[in-house]
Amino acid sequence: MANQFDDLNLLIAQAHAYAGSHVYLYKGGPVPPHVTHIRIDKSIQLIPSDIFSESDVQEVEMHNGVYKIAGLAFYNCRCLERISGATGVRVVDEGAFYGCRRLTDVEFGKKLERIGQGAFTRCKSLRGLKIPSVKIVDRNAFQYCINMTDVVFGKGLERMGELVFLNCYSLQRIAMPLKEDLISDDNVFKGCGNVANVELVGAVHNTISHFSLQVWKDEMNDEIGRINQVLPAVSAHRKAAAVRQWIQRVHARVQYFTNEHNKSLEEYATLLELVLWRDSLNDETDHDNDNEPSLEAKNPRKKARIDADSVRTRKERRTTCGANVVIKNVLSFLQLKY
Repeated sequence: MANQFDDLNLLIAQAHAYAGSHVYLYKGGPVPPHVTHIRIDKSIQLIPSDIFSESDVQEVEMHNGVYKIAGLAFYNCRCLERISGATGVRVVDEGAFYGCRRLTDVEFGKKLERIGQGAFTRCKSLRGLKIPSVKIVDRNAFQYCINMTDVVFGKGLERMGELVFLNCYSLQRIAMPLKEDLISDDNVFKGCGNVANVELVGAVHNTISHFSLQVWKDEMNDEIGRINQVLPAVSAHRKAAAVRQWIQRVHARVQYFTNEHNKSLEEYATLLELVLWRDSLNDETDHDNDNEPSLEAKNPRKKARIDADSVRTRKERRTTCGANVVIKNVLSFLQLKY
């Protein structure tokens, strides 16, 4: 009898080893127990709610046709380490990876737009994320990701909810766009005492680089860098407020200098028109001087007629000197929009 039990245990162990060493092709429905490596079939476009929750899965290979990972899809998958090929995913729903404490590698593409509430809560092995296409990050999305050091968002980020980074003790750096209403909650960085570096992404640096005066560029670069000088000394519960106030200051200064830049272009346009007109008239004068005055030109009446013709010619020269073309096509190119 003992030998029979030993044989049975051996068969079970072999079955587990077999299941673990082969990739399971998921085509829908329940997943067999003890499967560790899963490939999502091309026919699947939605990872259903709870489908892999609390399973032994370690790696999941998706494809670009998967557009959504539903709520709690990988809830408490304590062995899950890697998600690859999720380049078509647009939404990671509520609690999708909650408690995946070994998850270190998540490969999203440029289509991800929303991260739901608590989607990556307690993913203790996550160290960094680059999610450049995300627009909305709901509350508690990354809470207790205690080893995450940096997060890079893109220029399209529109909103971060409450307590997004609650107790992310190791978080040091965040990259995000310059938007006044991006941080509306003072608890975004609650418990994140090590946040010390904020970087701006998007068009703001390009706008500043085109300012017409170097002193404006220098002032803006100093203002942008100031947050990283003061933030390390700010307490955790005040960091969100400090970042929000800094964003407001930077935004206001960029807008002010952008307006000043465009005003200066209007002055340059007037000067340019006068210069082009002057050069055109000089060409006319030089041309007239090349011709000897005729005897008729010495006659006062004929001279008056010639002067009248000259005035008319000058007016024509003013409209045909090229100023309209230059101002329309060159100065408008130099105008800044912010």
